Parts: sequence; structure tokens; C-alpha cells
Amino acid sequence: MIVYRDKRKLEGPSCPEWIAEWQPVAGHALCHRDTEAGHIVGVGDPLLFRPAARWFEVDQDWEAALVGKEPNPGVLARSVIWCDVRPVQDLAERVWMAPVILTEKGERAFRVSYGSNWLPSLTPAQERAEKIAKAARDALAGGGANMAVACQWAAELLCVTYHLHVNVISNLALLDDRLVPEVLGVAAGLPLEVSRGDS
Repeated sequence: MIVYRDKRKLEGPSCPEWIAEWQPVAGHALCHRDTEAGHIVGVGDPLLFRPAARWFEVDQDWEAALVGKEPNPGVLARSVIWCDVRPVQDLAERVWMAPVILTEKGERAFRVSYGSNWLPSLTPAQERAEKIAKAARDALAGGGANMAVACQWAAELLCVTYHLHVNVISNLALLDDRLVPEVLGVAAGLPLEVSRGDS
């Protein structure tokens, strides 16, 4: 379970923006607790919800920590209606849902709204996801991307489909050599399934 601590020391419950719209999942809740170390909040089993001993900085307002086992991606999944998703796996064989941003032909695969002159009016999240998917497609078709850049892209794309922050993905080392190319492949419309190589 990922637990967050509010560094602002505000009165009353507060919540990071990336989990504010989280919807309840059976056996899990959005938990709040005031502690001597400050207000903490997290998504998970209320019986396991507790402060952590070691925190890392997420942004100027929040710190985060892992309590108990590694996080369950399914509990943190977003309900995304503007794009389709496809399952991918990490090296631990946990299933993640990656956003489908481009088609196999490299064209826009997601749904948009239409604004002035009836032209597509993309949200900032859609614009960023499309920019990442196109850059990833170009890099992968050209032989590959720098791993640090690929990890940044994959983390941002996973934040489209999960109530996570890129700094949480980084600090908890949630990305690996299987998950990164599979997420980028789905987003970019390229078939990049990566096996564990233990056959």
C-alpha cells in the first residue's frame, strides 16, 4: 500500500490530486489518519493502513512511502473513457493496463472532443500522451530510446491509466525491462511484447 503524508500540516483531511478521484474497489478504501508526523492518506486495505518509517519526497506538498507488500496496480487503476487500454506485464508478472494512444499505422487512436470550427480539442493529458507516443514510436522504429527517457515516457503513460505520480513510480522502482517497452509499444501502436527469457 502506498501512503502519502501531507507536508503542509493543514487542518482537516487532505488528499494528493492524483488519487482525489479514485473510486472504491472491493476491500479497499481511501484511508485518512492524523498522526504525530502529520496527516496521512492512502488507497488500500483499512486494516493495513498505518504510518511508515521511511518517506520520500513526491512534490512540494507530499511525501510517500510503501507500507507492507509492493503495490497492487489493479487497486489504483483509473477509469479512463477517452482511450482504450491493453494489458501488459512487468518482470514479476503483475498485469498493468497501458493506454492505446496511436494505431498500428501511427494515427490517433483515442477519442476526443471537438471545439471551434469542429476541430479536435485535446486536453493537456491527451496532448502529452500523444506527444510521448509519437516520440516513442520514432525512437523505437529507429532502434531504441535512451532508457532514462523511455522510463520517463512509460511512467507518464501509466499515470494516464493509474492513480499514481511519476515520482512515486520512480522511487518505488515500479518500472523494469519488461514493463517499459510493453507500455511504450501499446501506446505507440507497435507490437513490442517482451518475454522474461526463462524458457
